[in-house]
Amino acid sequence: RRSMEAPDDGARVRSVPGGGTSVRHTYHCDPATCRAADNCHCASTAPPGGLAPARTPQFVLVTFDDGFDRDSYRHIDAVFEHPPRSANGCPLKGTLYVSTDWTDYDLISRWHARGHELACHTITHSTSYSSPLETWREELAG
Repeated sequence: RRSMEAPDDGARVRSVPGGGTSVRHTYHCDPATCRAADNCHCASTAPPGGLAPARTPQFVLVTFDDGFDRDSYRHIDAVFEHPPRSANGCPLKGTLYVSTDWTDYDLISRWHARGHELACHTITHSTSYSSPLETWREELAG
C-alpha cells in the first residue's frame, strides 16, 4: 500500500476499487482574497473577529423535516408556545424543510406568519446521491 500526498490545491487523492486513484477537491479559502469588506469570510474553528470564546454568540438551529400535518404541527407548536430566548431576548425560531406529501398548506402559512422559516426538502422525498441531475431539478423546482 503506497501513501499519497494531497496536491497543493487542497484536493484529496484516494485509491479506488480495481486500482487507480480518484481526486476530490475539498474546501479551500484564501484569507488574503476573502475579506469581510467583500462579504466573504473563510470557514474556521476560531471565533470571528478575534472574539474571546466566552464572548462569542452561540447559534442554535432547530429544524424539522418532511410532511407537516395537524398532528406534527400540534407537537412542534408546543415547543414554540413559550420559546426559549437568547441572551439578548430573541425568541427561538425553527426551520421547516417540507416535502409535498402529508403537508397541510394552511398550517405551513401559519408557521411562516409566526416568523419561522420554510425550506424545500424536495417535492416527493424520492432522491438519492445517485439520482440524475434532472431528477434533482424536478424535485427542487417542481
